[in-house]
Amino acid sequence: MVQHDKKSVISVYTVVALYWFSLYTYGSVLSNRAAAMGADAAMVGLIVGSYGIAQMALRLPVGILSDVVKRRKLFIGAGLMISVASGIGLWLAQTPVQLLIFRTLAGMGVATSIVIPGYLTEAFTDEDGHRTMGKMSAAFEIGRSSALLAGGLLAQMLGVRWAFFLGGTAAALSMVPWFLMPSDTYHPGHRKHGVAELLKVIGDRDLLYSSIITIFFQFAVFASVFTFTPMLAKGIGISEAMIGVLTAAFTMTGIISAMLSGTYLKRRFGPKRTVYAAFLASGLIFLITPHLETALLLFVFQIAAGFSMGMILPVMMAQSIRGVPGEKKGSAMGYFQSIYGIGILGGPFIVGLVTRYVNIEAGYALIALACAIGAALSFLYGKADRRNGLEKY
Repeated sequence: MVQHDKKSVISVYTVVALYWFSLYTYGSVLSNRAAAMGADAAMVGLIVGSYGIAQMALRLPVGILSDVVKRRKLFIGAGLMISVASGIGLWLAQTPVQLLIFRTLAGMGVATSIVIPGYLTEAFTDEDGHRTMGKMSAAFEIGRSSALLAGGLLAQMLGVRWAFFLGGTAAALSMVPWFLMPSDTYHPGHRKHGVAELLKVIGDRDLLYSSIITIFFQFAVFASVFTFTPMLAKGIGISEAMIGVLTAAFTMTGIISAMLSGTYLKRRFGPKRTVYAAFLASGLIFLITPHLETALLLFVFQIAAGFSMGMILPVMMAQSIRGVPGEKKGSAMGYFQSIYGIGILGGPFIVGLVTRYVNIEAGYALIALACAIGAALSFLYGKADRRNGLEKY
């Protein structure tokens, strides 16, 4: 391993935090902003989930290309610049269609984030992979939660549009620590990147199962926390600033559970039981959520959802690349995140359709069903092959 100084290590996780900060300053206001422009529930869902479109289309090619050129740091920088354009475009948008366009552009920017796990695991090879993913997830959650708080407060003080401007500005500022990040680790002797090699990567059992299970995680998170829960909150009279706090409550408790899932919970209960229990608890919470009528109860349930859902992604992300060679991790993460992009797009849009044509309670019942399916798949995954599943690794 190449030893990095403390400044370099801090710069890496600072970039991760700012990267996601720039994408979530408007996380608590986007759905209500779209609705105020005249978008119906289905269109609101499409706008929120649209950045999953670019992720599905681009993440695998980006992952493959990053493995070929071995310049993951450059891909991260490119994503930051695209995020600048997206944030400013959303700030200037005046129609739901314009919101859709620049939200999709945000997906193009975040598509490059798939190189970060590979970059980190290669940079810090002497550290347990789950611990590294836990730290990355914690930086992600810190960036996301602080963005939601800042964005909600700014929306309350200056107007909703300024939450988008803050995101674009944060992406621009993140270029400073990006310059301080260590250069990529080069892997001589690993030059095969043909179709056969790609098929070996995407045919990995851990990668396939982890990707499918994470679809249902993203379906639930994006349909609830980042789309219809803010609309529920506005419906019971919660202010823009407090909606930001409400949404941040989900992510802040996720910081704690993300760290625990890669350390204590993994050792105490095993990855399989951790993921299985988290999905079941989350499903029950989401089933009850649309029936809550007070701000206090909504906050309590949001915190509980954040803690339970925060356990899932670090475990599945680490599991997805545990058997993948270092020089192929970009391709693996590209595949992983392309597949779970289905949930990012499908969750808000499908639940939006159900909400439009039935009601919001039916929409949240569908979210609970997605969690139940995720729990069932995680159980079957570990049971099918205990030497290579979630039960032991």
